[in-house]
This record gives sequence, structure tokens and C-alpha cells, in this order.
Amino acid sequence: MKRIQNLVLFLTVLAFCKGTAEDSAVLKPEGFKRIELVSAVKSVTPGKAFRVGLLFTLAPEYHTYWRGPGVVGVAPSFEWDLPEGFEVGKTYWPAPEVVDMAGIKANGYHGEALIITELTPPASLEAKKVSLKVRSAWMACASSCQPGVGDFSITLPVHTTDALTQPNSALEEKFKETLEAIPPPSPGDWEWQATREDATISLQLNLPDSGEPREFEGVHFFSDDMQVDSDEPQVTSTPQTGGFDLVQKLPVPDFAPKNPKQLSGLLFNAKGWPGLDSKYVEVNIPWTLSPTEHE
Repeated sequence: MKRIQNLVLFLTVLAFCKGTAEDSAVLKPEGFKRIELVSAVKSVTPGKAFRVGLLFTLAPEYHTYWRGPGVVGVAPSFEWDLPEGFEVGKTYWPAPEVVDMAGIKANGYHGEALIITELTPPASLEAKKVSLKVRSAWMACASSCQPGVGDFSITLPVHTTDALTQPNSALEEKFKETLEAIPPPSPGDWEWQATREDATISLQLNLPDSGEPREFEGVHFFSDDMQVDSDEPQVTSTPQTGGFDLVQKLPVPDFAPKNPKQLSGLLFNAKGWPGLDSKYVEVNIPWTLSPTEHE
């Protein structure tokens, strides 16, 4: 049933995207106070990567979705239209929280979320200014859902020396805060295992002996590829034997991808992770068993 609901929402967005879309740097669609295309710099330097982002500011009680929305919802999409020679790099998604869509739990954002994309211009640019355009589709939900689509654009001058490429002081702190809060990757000396039995994934973690306390509270895994049912409860245990500090039992939806090669997402711990200045850690680990053995 949840899969059907999710599909209906997605098809609704697709249908909406075929309609008209306003071209602007700022839009104020239903469910949002505003959505704005913003830049971390005031100008572009040939060959030097820079960052832009869509800043989603939601209306009270509304939420939008993370890159892995869960069993309902649709993640924002980004279709860039850039001058010749520009390359689209990494997208930085802020860590999500659990959101509620008509009684169904999903992964998303309340309040404000800046989703950042790195762009790299070509080594030479003859133009004195460049126009950066992106089409984004999104979903804002409270008691009901409001799909939307918009065309955003900003124009930046081109300078040929780094000295003239200055940060956008009005937004510098927002970009900095967002990037500093992006969940770090799992350290190389953390030992992980991921196994599956029937409709339950067992995510197991053994932490190195760093001298820091190993405390766990409110542990929650956010899946970014539909392998975990976001609406069903997860079970945390801290076994005293067996070699693992933490075992997180994750429910698998009946429409999970077949034969996954790895388990990826974010693991949250309200107590924070030892050795990391973060309550989230990026998880991207191969299955302990071969994919066919998960069936």
C-alpha cells in the first residue's frame, strides 16, 4: 500500500512538471515560505570550482524530503542547464530527520534546508557573465502534499583572477554551517557487517578502542535507497558479547531493491559518535553475504 502511495505522489509530480514553470531566482510555492537559488561566491573564476545551492525555507508544519525519502514522498530533483564547458559535481545533502506524512514516517526536513551543488567552469571563459539555471521538482507535505516544479536562474560576473572572486558575504555563513554539518564518512577502523534474514537487516558495528565513552541513544538508520522501511520501528541492542558494540535491526519493505550490492545511508546517534564531531555518520558498506544469500 505504501509503495502505491509513493508511486501516486511521484506520478503527481511528473504530471505537474509538464505544466508551466516560472523562471526566477526566488519562488514562493505552496508549502514553502520561499525557495531560492543562491551562490557562495559573487563571481566566477575560470577553472575554479564553486558552490551554489537551492535554499528551501518551509512554511510551518510542512516538510520536504531527503535524497532517500523513505516509503512515501519524493526527493527534490535538480536538472542543471549551464553554459558550455561547465561541469556538475557533488551534491551535498544536509542530514535528515524523521518526518510525518499523514501518519507515515519518512526522511526529510522541517524549517530550512540548503542543498548544495558544486560546479566547475571551463579553464577559459570569454563571456563577461554567466547564467546558471536549474529546474527543480519537489514535494512539500503536511496533512496533504503539494508537489511543485520551478525554473531558477542567477547571473554571475566572470573574473580571471582569484583575487576578484569574493565570497558572498550575505550567505557565506549559511554555506559554511551547512557544509560543516554534512555527515562524515565512516572511519576506516570502524568494523561493520550487514546481513539480512527474511525481512530484517542486521547492521552491526564495532568501534575501535579510542578511550572515549561508547554511548548510544535514539539510534536510527536513514536509508537512501529504499532498503529500509522508514515507517516501521528499528530495534537497537548493545550486546555484551559477540564482538559488536551496536546491532541495529532494520525492517525491509516488500518493494526493496533486489540483490543490493551494498547498504548505504546515515546512522544517527543522539549521543554523538566517538572521534567524530557529529551525531550522524555516512554508511556505505558491502553486504557481508553475497546478494543472492539475502533471499
